[in-house]
Amino acid sequence: HKLAEAAGPRLRRTYNPMNLATLMQAFARWGYAPSDRWMARFWWRSYRLLAARDMPAPAMTMTLAALHRLRQPPPAAWWRGALRAARLNFPDFQPHHFSGLVRSMAHHSFQPGQHWVRKFLLASYRTWEEFGPQHWTEMMYGFAKLKLVVPEEWLGRWDSV
Repeated sequence: HKLAEAAGPRLRRTYNPMNLATLMQAFARWGYAPSDRWMARFWWRSYRLLAARDMPAPAMTMTLAALHRLRQPPPAAWWRGALRAARLNFPDFQPHHFSGLVRSMAHHSFQPGQHWVRKFLLASYRTWEEFGPQHWTEMMYGFAKLKLVVPEEWLGRWDSV
């Protein structure tokens, strides 16, 4: 696609997180896998945004969903940046961001580590009253698929929701 190649050089300086996420969503809907060269630019730009703490939850979850559909697994360094950025943005997360992030980790078979999971669970607790059935089931699926340890008191909370 000439459109993808035309957008490539601009990734370095002008595309913000939502631009990148929307572009990746468009590629996923077309079923178009960008070239390795283009993806290298994408990884570089998106990692820079993650490192600058400039990737809000909607952009991150949209990007991860598109990458899954394109069968483009993020590199380990990218995941580390994403987890750090997510943790710093937890106060702004809504239920669909929490569930979307867990679902994306499960789709990509990425293990975040128990320390991160504990922080994630504590942060998600403040929005539990807003969680709908889809949020709960996506989170349970993701945790189960990744074989993550979830504290008993957290599982017990599901009984009361």
